Amino acid sequence: MMKTTARRDGGYWVIDGRKAFITGYKGAKVGILMANSGTTEKMAATMFLIDLPNPAIEIERVLDTIDSSMPGGHAVLTIKGLRVSSDHILGEVDKGFQYAQIRLSPARLSHCMRWLGAATRAQEIATGYVCKRHAFGKLLIDHEGVGFQLADNMIDLKQAELMIDWCADVLDSGSMGTVESSMAKIAVSDALFRVADRCVQVMGALASPRIRLSSRYFAKFARFGSMTGQPKSTNGPSPKRSNAIILRSQHEQD
Repeated sequence: MMKTTARRDGGYWVIDGRKAFITGYKGAKVGILMANSGTTEKMAATMFLIDLPNPAIEIERVLDTIDSSMPGGHAVLTIKGLRVSSDHILGEVDKGFQYAQIRLSPARLSHCMRWLGAATRAQEIATGYVCKRHAFGKLLIDHEGVGFQLADNMIDLKQAELMIDWCADVLDSGSMGTVESSMAKIAVSDALFRVADRCVQVMGALASPRIRLSSRYFAKFARFGSMTGQPKSTNGPSPKRSNAIILRSQHEQD
């Protein structure tokens, strides 16, 4: 799938290709670029450390996404004739995929932890609101249709916390945690999206993104989390994670 290529040219590598959804590129001073240093028939990946900005890398556009939490946004880049010195290779040639796998599990877990904090804050905001707002003769919190949603949030938040702790314990044991982090990413992102959604529901019109943080969190969770089972885009879609989990199950049965 990797179509960006890197070919040797003396003590340099020449890189050509196109990259999409590159988070934080605009304004960055350094970047890690992965390119196919093998052949079309036998792909191999190499990581390069790139000083930015570089005239050989052009921003086609910055994507208009629902989230706004990432500085620099998410860019589509065109790379033409980028020359990189061999001493700017990270690690060894052709081992980029192996290096990327090492960081995947901690990266997934860091997303889970970060958004757990945001979802917890959204719950605090929503709870504070419904404990002060009156409707139909009593506080909103005393209406079961409201209170039950916040109770469900407490359950989802605790389950997400326990899932994160479990996965972190697996990583602390020295395991790669590839499957465990996939399980945590799916379960936590779905749970936290439900939390943010309920917070928006109980706050009504005051949950406008320009007014309340709870709705801004909801917009961010729409990318990290899922609506009606749609794939999540942060650090890979859920179907990809689910496939890794079922492959482990098949392997254990062999």
